[in-house]
Amino acid sequence: MFSQEKLKNVLIKFLDRGCRDITRQELALELDCTRDDVIQHEELVEDTLIGLQEDRAIENCKKVLKSLLANDIEPTQESLANYLKISVREVKDKHYVLEQAVAELKEAQALP
Repeated sequence: MFSQEKLKNVLIKFLDRGCRDITRQELALELDCTRDDVIQHEELVEDTLIGLQEDRAIENCKKVLKSLLANDIEPTQESLANYLKISVREVKDKHYVLEQAVAELKEAQALP
């Protein structure tokens, strides 16, 4: 078995290396457990991975928002899409990331 903290650290290591598709076997090797242990706790693995990915997306969005502000560009869905060279629809699909990033920056008083 493995702890949630160990799982989180292993997943961060995979994400830092740019791995997108992590196999159960790779996780088992890194966690020093069996593939069956990983399968048995698949929901925990998925939830932890999703949480880490969302946290990273929010941090990246905050960096982009700060960059827009530093260049005197009003942070809107359109300006964010232009900056990231993606469609406004893609920004809208991830609106919760933008909303969370804005909320955290306002809380830290980094946004007006």
